[in-house]
Amino acid sequence: MKIVLAIDSFKGSLTSFEAEKTVAEAIAQCFPTATVDCIPIADGGEGTLSVLLHTSHGTYRHLQANNPCMEIIPTQYGIAGDGQTAYLEMAAVSGLPLLKEEQKTQ
Repeated sequence: MKIVLAIDSFKGSLTSFEAEKTVAEAIAQCFPTATVDCIPIADGGEGTLSVLLHTSHGTYRHLQANNPCMEIIPTQYGIAGDGQTAYLEMAAVSGLPLLKEEQKTQ
């Protein structure tokens, strides 16, 4: 038996990698002889950078940028394994999870 997992992240709780690992472990308990292939995916928001870097064998680059409230925060972007392509995940610097509850209503 071969099972393919392609699970998107669960916003604010599990990354695609973590969700697939958890499900793969449960499958292994129920079907110990099954082969499980994990294919991380993302919908363009949170988690997209890690999926792109994983599949392209890229690397993270760290820097500082302004969040939605114009505060300087540490963030990152990625360079694909080809060394020619840069990946930016806007959710990493402008996403709602970066805001405190009181900032979301301003």
